[in-house]
Amino acid sequence: MNKDGPLVSIVMPVYNTERYLPDAVDSVLAQTFKNWELLVLSDESPGDARAIMAGYDDPRIRFLEHKNGGPAFTRNRGMQESRGDFIAFLDSDDVWLPEKLDKQLDLFRRNPDAGVVYSQRETIDEQGRVLRGYKPRLHSGMILDHLYVDNFVCMSSAIMKRAVFEKVGLIDERLRMSEDFDYWLRVACFFSFAPLDEALVRYRVHTAQVSTKTDYRIKTVWEIRERFEREFGQYVGFRARRRAKALHYSHKAYRNESLAPRGAVLADYLRALLWYPPDRFSWRGVLRVLTPRLLVRLYRRLRNRPEAA
Repeated sequence: MNKDGPLVSIVMPVYNTERYLPDAVDSVLAQTFKNWELLVLSDESPGDARAIMAGYDDPRIRFLEHKNGGPAFTRNRGMQESRGDFIAFLDSDDVWLPEKLDKQLDLFRRNPDAGVVYSQRETIDEQGRVLRGYKPRLHSGMILDHLYVDNFVCMSSAIMKRAVFEKVGLIDERLRMSEDFDYWLRVACFFSFAPLDEALVRYRVHTAQVSTKTDYRIKTVWEIRERFEREFGQYVGFRARRRAKALHYSHKAYRNESLAPRGAVLADYLRALLWYPPDRFSWRGVLRVLTPRLLVRLYRRLRNRPEAA
């Protein structure tokens, strides 16, 4: 244990999120667990993050600035500057619930072999109102096969031991999106995860998010999986590979249902089913694509059917 410094280092990147920054910082100050340091890192953000942070007089908070390098570069600098035995992440547009750190550190005490503890999230809008958002199924232990199929580890919910950073190293700075997915995949090759199926973080959705660029995200995730399979493919199961490829095509098809020709959408759903035939999401997509045509044909047949004598 780090006797001279904080037990937990919190890494908070800032880029064009000054509007939400006070909420994020206040949620750290409200933690029932107090032995932390907060590193607020401005990635050459266009707003005045420095002026906002000047309003906080707390020796546990450090404000750092650097030239724009992207989210991976900023998180890497935060991890390198950190001093705690644990490293937690909080995006500057998200907020924590007050007992988050206490509950997660308690879970570490009860699961000493875990490298990462993470939690469920709830979704909020720009005004902080809770929305009906996607709540994935969380998994425990060596979760690589589950994670390879779908990233269910919310970055702002995660806290990891320093040993994880020392083993796995830095986040890939070439990535400007889904860099967390790439990092957790590498972590999951060597460390176990412990989940709290309780919403301890509020994840904010707003128009400035990079993650709203859906087509680019789908392409990036595909490339991350391909590269991971080349470098760490021996760790991933056969079924997980097939499910992941199916998910790629089904997400692409769902995204394009109202944008692309019906035949192209149907082709992607069928590709998904070739990779993973039990995929109910893709079967429902096929029905959505085909049903309107089938109804039109049925209507025409009924309309043209001769009346009974």
